[in-house]
Amino acid sequence: MSLINIVFVIINILGVYTVYKLMGLFCGVEMIKSKKALIVIYFVYYLLSCMNFMYINIPLVLLLFNLLMYFFISLNYRISIKKRVMAVVYTYLIQILVEVPFIISANYLGLNIFEKTDLKSMYMIISVRLCTYLVVIILDGYMMTKREETDIPFSSWIGIVSVPIVTLVLLILFLNISTLDNKIEVILAVTLIALVNIANYFLYSSTLNIMRENNRKAIIEQQNEYYVKRSEER
Repeated sequence: MSLINIVFVIINILGVYTVYKLMGLFCGVEMIKSKKALIVIYFVYYLLSCMNFMYINIPLVLLLFNLLMYFFISLNYRISIKKRVMAVVYTYLIQILVEVPFIISANYLGLNIFEKTDLKSMYMIISVRLCTYLVVIILDGYMMTKREETDIPFSSWIGIVSVPIVTLVLLILFLNISTLDNKIEVILAVTLIALVNIANYFLYSSTLNIMRENNRKAIIEQQNEYYVKRSEER
């Protein structure tokens, strides 16, 4: 297997995980029909996307493939047709909005979206995955603050958002100084990048859950104080 395929197989784990988080935001995690079935469909999506990249390897085909898979994934959520379509469109639209600037840059650099990907576009693949992941982090935090009226501390935002940005910069710098002879080093670097960002999202989710729980307790305490005051007035 070529180096570019190995790198894609690794970084695609982060890509599929990002899609999972996006679908969860728009469909609702609580609306999942079966967690086992959802794991299976995401695993199938991961395998097919890897095979699509390795054997077809045309970005335009990959985009159409993703749109179809998003619809199949949405079938694993108990939501209305309208919400299902909106979830697929929003997830796909976010992917497109992130990828379009990189595709334009690729065309400017002489890379054609109708041609097979070469090693030069590895930067674009990694950048798209990490930038989409960054968008999900920001979107998740925004929806949480809007829905529950809880502000995320600025220091937490800086710490969480800086991880994908810093790892992207470090990875690009590493790939610039590395050669094809450093195959193992490149694979390890990309693997660590994917693991660090996934772990960062788990920590981020834990932080949001703690904030939700504290917000819920604060509301309950306020309600209890209100009822106590009402009972005293009587």
